[in-house]
Amino acid sequence: MPAFLHRTALLRWTGLLKGRYRRYRRRDFDPNTTRVVEVLMGAAVFLPREVFFTCGAWDEGFAFGGEDIELSARVGRHYQV
Repeated sequence: MPAFLHRTALLRWTGLLKGRYRRYRRRDFDPNTTRVVEVLMGAAVFLPREVFFTCGAWDEGFAFGGEDIELSARVGRHYQV
């Protein structure tokens, strides 16, 4: 990990990819509006219980990580996310 951070330090110092990074991190978004997206990821998921069970609940086959994105994709096939 330290080697990777060392290699990216020059990019951070020069600001070469600053615009792309900000768009990636969505720093220029409007927090007062909402929009439909394909998937959401996160540790806290809030959705109606019926939607959770109708779309199949958590996939127990995941060892670690990704199950939130996969659930969001399944929900997105039937409801707006």
